[in-house]
Amino acid sequence: MLKKILNQTITGSIWKFLSGSIGAICTLLYFGKNFFEMHIIYSILLGIGILLVCFIIRFLYFLIKEMSIFVHNTYVNSIWGEAIVDLKNAYAEINFLRKQENFSDHEFMSIMITFCDTLKNIFDRKTKADCCVSIKVPTTVENASLETLELRNLCRDSFHHNRDTEKYAKTKHSIIGNTPYRIIVNKILKQNSKNLAYVNNDINSSKDYDNSSKECYPN
Repeated sequence: MLKKILNQTITGSIWKFLSGSIGAICTLLYFGKNFFEMHIIYSILLGIGILLVCFIIRFLYFLIKEMSIFVHNTYVNSIWGEAIVDLKNAYAEINFLRKQENFSDHEFMSIMITFCDTLKNIFDRKTKADCCVSIKVPTTVENASLETLELRNLCRDSFHHNRDTEKYAKTKHSIIGNTPYRIIVNKILKQNSKNLAYVNNDINSSKDYDNSSKECYPN
């Protein structure tokens, strides 16, 4: 990286302007003498000083630029780069199953759990937390409106099976009883297809946040 920064520092049109020819060098060295009536020695030192200042400024500029790129590629792009690979592999398994003429419920559930595990791993790396991922499906009649739908847990990641308690299974999980679902359904009804998601980074501090799963767990 240092070699690249030095190369960027010493190349460029600015050096051709300041020292690209004998005339340019003489103009720079005699700058103090011609414009400020300085002694020739001080004028030459001033010219050299200008070159050093330009070098330092360019070096710091390219150093900061390259360090920013390094940090971004190491701590940002690497996360999403891995995520793309993980999702590609997960979708490959899903597509393979779709192409089969017949597959068992066990095979289907296995693929869905793998997909949940993939999403969990991605968001664990991103958030530095222990995330839980689940897939829910509607259980109410086919002609029911979105607002009145009830949901049940189809599957969840393999690290949180302990959340599938008897109380959780018996609890009514409705659209209107869960803030995230309610907001997403409202966006669907408003045809806001560009942002069909609910993001909340501090649920505990959110007022009027509804979640039907809260009462199912002690914490």
